[in-house]
Amino acid sequence: MLGIFAVEYTSGSFLKKRGKCPWDYSDSPYQVNGVIRLDYAPIWFLTGLFFEKAATS
Repeated sequence: MLGIFAVEYTSGSFLKKRGKCPWDYSDSPYQVNGVIRLDYAPIWFLTGLFFEKAATS
């Protein structure tokens, strides 16, 4: 899950500096610099578990 947030934050920051970021979470209450939303953590956690299980099957 932290890896997913790290990739989203890094890529979002990179794109935002160049004015090409397709998402903007600035209006959300649990956002970090407008590029990630902490309230999505449960969804990313479950997604990570799904892909981990799929990779080991």
